[in-house]
Amino acid sequence: MYQQLYTQLRDLIVVRRQFAPGTRLPASRTLADELGISRNTVLLAYQRLRQDNCIDGAPGAGTVVLQPPPTRMPPPSPARCDALSDRARAAVANGPGHLIDRSACNRPFAVGMPPLDVFPSSLWGKLTANRLRNPPVKLLSGCETLGFTPLREAIAAYVGLMRGVRCRAEQIVVTRGAENALDLVIRSLLEPGDPIWLEEPGTIEARAAATWHGQRVCPVRVDDEGLVVSEGPDARMAVVTPARQLPLGTAMSARRREELLGWAERTGSWIVELDTEAPFLSPHATPPLQTQDANGQVIYVGTFRNLLFPEVRAGYCVLPEALVDPISAVLWQSGSGVSALIQHVLADFINYQYFPRYLRRVRDVCASRRATLLTALRQHGADWLTVREDAAGGSFLACLTDHPIDEKTLTDRASPASLSLHSIDRYYAGQRQLSGVVLGYAAVGEAAIAPAVQRLMDVLR
Repeated sequence: MYQQLYTQLRDLIVVRRQFAPGTRLPASRTLADELGISRNTVLLAYQRLRQDNCIDGAPGAGTVVLQPPPTRMPPPSPARCDALSDRARAAVANGPGHLIDRSACNRPFAVGMPPLDVFPSSLWGKLTANRLRNPPVKLLSGCETLGFTPLREAIAAYVGLMRGVRCRAEQIVVTRGAENALDLVIRSLLEPGDPIWLEEPGTIEARAAATWHGQRVCPVRVDDEGLVVSEGPDARMAVVTPARQLPLGTAMSARRREELLGWAERTGSWIVELDTEAPFLSPHATPPLQTQDANGQVIYVGTFRNLLFPEVRAGYCVLPEALVDPISAVLWQSGSGVSALIQHVLADFINYQYFPRYLRRVRDVCASRRATLLTALRQHGADWLTVREDAAGGSFLACLTDHPIDEKTLTDRASPASLSLHSIDRYYAGQRQLSGVVLGYAAVGEAAIAPAVQRLMDVLR
């Protein structure tokens, strides 16, 4: 943990030059409280920074930033964008994913981060060691095309118990996360140029996958009832988040669900249901669209990234019976990309007696942090900030503003405040209709929420 903090602070001082020489850094106890970490972690990070001549000072006497040493930058290489394929150029235009500051994911309000402080890492390590102690042949040689069979059985039981999804283990495909599952479905079922509905605003990953494979993206407006089905043009597929839409947190109404299923039946189109918020939803949240599908046209997609830890890189999709063999053939050529070790350990983890208790704890912790965040926003908020509250639970909140918030300006101002912020503007493919910010709270300790909200209001003003 201290290594991550050291790396982030050194990057802000030496590379980004966010702190001018002479700037006084927060006291170790203050910074520890704001970040929800141990004070010893901060002290170790400060000690490394002093060894690198980035800061000066001693415990109790204050810590100030020193003049960073000059950095030698390699000469820029000639631009070769002309060498990129059309798909690669479209991916670059769609968003600079390679420029995303991954260290920002450890700051308050990062969207999609799980509550890492409650993850039983010792249990995961024990299960991993058990598998490596006497590894079976399957662990060393790889898993079946659709995934490790015991893991698929465990996932089928998990989604059935948690969300009421109706499926058999044979319908489960293990993927490298929700994004990889969406990529698999698009390249298996659509041709380049086929129209595809995406929610507007909606997930960036869905837009990136559709753009990469050459689909004609058709943004369809989202209102307080979810996707406005009547406004969608002809399309071969719709990608939706009925349970809790990102970034607005909207749950699709029963009327819109019937309209969407009716559209799929009339046109023979596919519906991809992203249910990545599933671990954080309350027991009273609306059930998946897949449970209402009578014609085998809904493909249900989930992930373990935001339930366990990001680097687990494992997800799944539940296929209609008719798609199992065709998509198995596609996967036979490309593979799922999930390591055999991860699949074996994940199967053991889900089947372990502690897992149901862990699910309840994750849900309870996130509910408590949500309540703390709402209280802090009421205390420190402003009349120009409107919080979109809902009863479904989840891991993020959308806060609307009455003035535009530019994504680049917001991220530039958030970094010195030790926050990870993204504007709703970022989730639009076309003309922006709403302005605001999306706040992820699952990974933020309760003690760190109120100070983070105070810094948030300073950034947004």
